[in-house]
Amino acid sequence: MAMGPWIIPLKVTGSVISIVGIITNCLSLSYFIRKQNKGLGDKLLMLLNVCDLLVCVMYMPYTLSTLYSMNFYTPVITGVILEIFFHCTVFATCLISVTRAIKVVRPFFSIRGSWVAASFFLYCLCETALQTVYCWYYRLLFLREYNDQVMYALYYITMAMQSTITLNVITVFISTMITAYRLMNSKIQGTISESNRHATVTILILSTTFCLLNLSVTFYFVFGLFVYIFGIIDLDETTDNLMGVFYSITWNVMVCANSAVNPIIYLTRKEDMRRHVSETCRTMVGWFRTRSRDSGLNDTGSQNNRPQESNVGLAMRNLNAHNPRLDIENCPDIIPDTSTNL
Repeated sequence: MAMGPWIIPLKVTGSVISIVGIITNCLSLSYFIRKQNKGLGDKLLMLLNVCDLLVCVMYMPYTLSTLYSMNFYTPVITGVILEIFFHCTVFATCLISVTRAIKVVRPFFSIRGSWVAASFFLYCLCETALQTVYCWYYRLLFLREYNDQVMYALYYITMAMQSTITLNVITVFISTMITAYRLMNSKIQGTISESNRHATVTILILSTTFCLLNLSVTFYFVFGLFVYIFGIIDLDETTDNLMGVFYSITWNVMVCANSAVNPIIYLTRKEDMRRHVSETCRTMVGWFRTRSRDSGLNDTGSQNNRPQESNVGLAMRNLNAHNPRLDIENCPDIIPDTSTNL
């Protein structure tokens, strides 16, 4: 796949977004950790928060390895880990959207947290196995032991990984449409509480943002089907460049943007989170000010060990400052001699 001159600006943009995402995700995660009596929705948001933080943290090693690594394995391993974390983020968002749609459609249906946890663990296990197989075949390319069978295996594995993301995006989109439709009807009929409606709107914003930021993944998958699987579109230089553009945009901007914008959505929708973040920031600023003040006192500690100036000497300096023509040291009538022994 061809790499154009846009790759460096995209990686720089992704790095800036990942740094912002690390800060925002740490602040929001501290809120979820300290919150008491967390329900299933809060636990799922906390799970998404952790996955987003791992994506933002892992993006920097992945970018540095692709630009400066001199061996083959480092970029592949960091890329695989980043993609696993991204898949976890995608499925966590899908779980949040589906569970909210179920609660809106069937308010009295009880969703067991063990089912949700088991589905997330199984999904992560399948994705890890798929990425391991991908690494094995990609290793054959590095060892120059490739043939048509290896290339087709890589294509099919890549399409399988992209298909899981696309299916999750479609599921989130359908769940969002169902939730929005039911929310509008319940608002007209007045059958939903204000707090539940506020939480549902937050999930709708989260799901809609997720779908918009992952349109490039969906397009890359559909376009890849027409090129690699069905053979409808010929793989020429223009097609390869177009695939490279969407691949670079997806893995250098959209992935980090999706993980960085989620805590901002929480912050704008949750008043108690804004209060917590404000208190945390004030505490951190106060701590840094205290440290800087203590450091300044330590730097001037040697000056405090000098002999202190007597009251007589201080009075002499003050008189000289206010009246320069008065030489206080030559006025024995004003300042008595205190050097004599009593």
